[in-house]
Amino acid sequence: MSTVNGVVKAKSANKFGFGIMVNDKWYNSKYEINVEKGDEIEFDDGGKSYVRDIKVTKGGGGATATGSSTMASKGSGGTGYARGAFPIPANDGSRAIVRQNSITNAVALFDHLMMDKLALKDMEELAYSVINIARVFEKYSSGDLDAELSKQIEETFKVT
Repeated sequence: MSTVNGVVKAKSANKFGFGIMVNDKWYNSKYEINVEKGDEIEFDDGGKSYVRDIKVTKGGGGATATGSSTMASKGSGGTGYARGAFPIPANDGSRAIVRQNSITNAVALFDHLMMDKLALKDMEELAYSVINIARVFEKYSSGDLDAELSKQIEETFKVT
């Protein structure tokens, strides 16, 4: 593996992937390469002709941020784009999506298992039952359940 430095002379895209010409040689990626013609860049070529861990060192092709880092190509072993943290932090916006999904699945489960057995007399009680089921789903989906289990294991096997 070696680091390539140079100016992007050309870009291409086809059904096989994406490419850029740097130092009169083509380098390829199956992921989109987010650089512009004229940008000065630096990347790892993977020991071949691949684009991995690319960084724009100086924008020259209309880039707005000079010296900004761009994770344009995941490649094999590259970091690519962030997928978020797991367990999901309590103040992360992804929690809203997890909660919506948990409520949807709780309603489906509740409907499937219980609706034919319950008289629809106390709607508020039924709503709280669904919310409690959703909280269990959320705890699992967000990673909170895994975090709790890890904490319990650590406390059980604490080295003194």
